[in-house]
Amino acid sequence: MTLVGRAGQAAVAADPAHALLEGTLGWLNGHLDWFRPAHWAQHLPVREFDAQPALELLLLARNLRRETPGAGPLVVAAFDVAACIVDSAEFHTRLLRRDHLFRYWLFLLALLHAGGCPRPELLGAVQDVLDADPDPGSLDPVERVELRYVLDLAGLEAPLPAQPKLAAAALRSLDRDAADLSDNDVYGVTHVVLYAADLGAAPLPVDAGTVQRLVRALLPVQLDRADHDLTAELLLCAQVVDLGGDPLVVRGWRALDSARHDDGAVPSPPYDPAVEAGLDGGVRAGYRFATRYHTTLVTALAAAERLRRGGGSAAGRHTP
Repeated sequence: MTLVGRAGQAAVAADPAHALLEGTLGWLNGHLDWFRPAHWAQHLPVREFDAQPALELLLLARNLRRETPGAGPLVVAAFDVAACIVDSAEFHTRLLRRDHLFRYWLFLLALLHAGGCPRPELLGAVQDVLDADPDPGSLDPVERVELRYVLDLAGLEAPLPAQPKLAAAALRSLDRDAADLSDNDVYGVTHVVLYAADLGAAPLPVDAGTVQRLVRALLPVQLDRADHDLTAELLLCAQVVDLGGDPLVVRGWRALDSARHDDGAVPSPPYDPAVEAGLDGGVRAGYRFATRYHTTLVTALAAAERLRRGGGSAAGRHTP
């Protein structure tokens, strides 16, 4: 599978993002059944929000639809998996329950809608619920950014400020010394950038300098910890704010490429080869998927964005 044209192959040949995208997309295409809740439940403990892997796959598909040659089969499959969930008998009940998982069920529906697979009856029912009770509940600043993104994707109305104001407030709440930020805080930084910039498709509506400073402060910590999941998310942020050519970012790409398994997957922090070696059959397959799929998805997302932007940027290379 060739992901760039012949004229551009020489430019990316030395960029680890090229091999990473090839490998991760190949692995994901070979494991699509695992993103279906019923298949997951056969081998792994069921999550409270059991559509989480499908939602994350659909987020990747939204990014890949933007001029990523060779990604067509994965995009089609992601929308098929999501449609099967949304069209199930229980989805309507789960969605309109308006509990603590409301925005996640709505997220899946919103991504389908924005991807050209609308479910107008369901969206109308959600708008009725929002009109009856517009209070978004107790959400932290990052969660408010996420909800605003979901509502915008779905074309729904709710009394939340516009994304620039919400994203700026969220970043202010996280703009602290790297040593004071938990893993959840670092994910908060990356998710604000991810949603505010529509997975890299839109300009970031907040100060890019703040994000650049946070990426430079946080990336060395994750590289030292060999946390490939947060490394990949921070590398995506680096592309959004034109740090692609920064030496630290280049080091991050090399680290991900070195961590990539022969089958194309990238392991997450919980993955332990010693644990895997003691497992057999479906249990082993489930462990391998559960401990590698998210990092592999995020690596594919970041690599696609890097190659789409031409790899390292002049801005990143010359920023002190």
